[in-house]
Amino acid sequence: MNTRIQELREKAIVEVQGHGAFGEPEWYNELDEDKFAELIVKECASIYEKIDNGNQHMGTSDYLKALQKHFGIK
Repeated sequence: MNTRIQELREKAIVEVQGHGAFGEPEWYNELDEDKFAELIVKECASIYEKIDNGNQHMGTSDYLKALQKHFGIK
C-alpha cells in the first residue's frame, strides 16, 4: 500500500467500545470507512486546487497523472 494511503488510513482508525465474552467493556480499533473516504476526497481536492491555480504537483500539471503519482498508482 502506498505510504500516503497508509497514512490516511491510520488517521481514520477510531477507538470503539464493545463487550467482551462476559459482557465487560472492551476497547478496540476500527477503520472508520466514512472518515477514510473523506480524507481521500479532501486530499484529491487539494491536489486539484493546486493544479487549478496554475501550479504543478509531483512535477506535472496533469491532474490524473498527479493523482496517480501522489497515491503510487501506475
